[in-house]
Amino acid sequence: MFSGLIEIFQDPRAFFLGVLIVLPGYLIGLTLHEYGHAYFANKSGDDTAYLMGRLSFNPLKHIDWIGLVCLFLAGIGWAKPVMINPSRVGRNTSRSRRWWFISIAVAGIIVNLIVAFVLFFGWAIVCKFLPATAFVSRGFFLADNIIYAAIRINLALAFFNLLPVPPLDGYRFVSTCLRRPPFALQQIERYGIFIVWALALTGALGTYLNFFAGGTYTLMGKLAQLVGLM
Repeated sequence: MFSGLIEIFQDPRAFFLGVLIVLPGYLIGLTLHEYGHAYFANKSGDDTAYLMGRLSFNPLKHIDWIGLVCLFLAGIGWAKPVMINPSRVGRNTSRSRRWWFISIAVAGIIVNLIVAFVLFFGWAIVCKFLPATAFVSRGFFLADNIIYAAIRINLALAFFNLLPVPPLDGYRFVSTCLRRPPFALQQIERYGIFIVWALALTGALGTYLNFFAGGTYTLMGKLAQLVGLM
């Protein structure tokens, strides 16, 4: 935690180079995550997100600048949440309102996983056909680092949001699946953000993400080897 803030003073050049490498991954991951929520909300019959301009691939429509800065300085950040009108969800559709609420909740997570897989295997295919001389160029080195960072960021965003802690998507998924959420689950809504920070400060969040996001990355590598891409 706060390693970014420390690095600014210790090695400003390395810090800002790191920002340039990971920024595309954050912009892609956060933008498509929120777009996924907006897309399914709009498909459900609720045009609130559409009217607010959130059904867009423009990062400026989704990025919260304070949240983005916190990502670099503290390791935890956020984007602008996609607003929905519950009374409009599921109207004039053949699917149940409950199905739509679940779909809206998990849309961002699924999008981040898809982005990670597409980037990983797409880059593996590109590298498979590159001439040997390309691998020692500065352009390849920079592109490889940016894509690697984007893959890991999207995996981290997916598994981070999978946590059943408010205001994260995992909590919305669990509370929607349970027709009558337990009283204790309802009460933690007011303390959700404190729980997230506690997980981060104790290192539990990092351990969790290393296990699941890191494990998924390793699994993708083994799959790529299996099909002859690595």
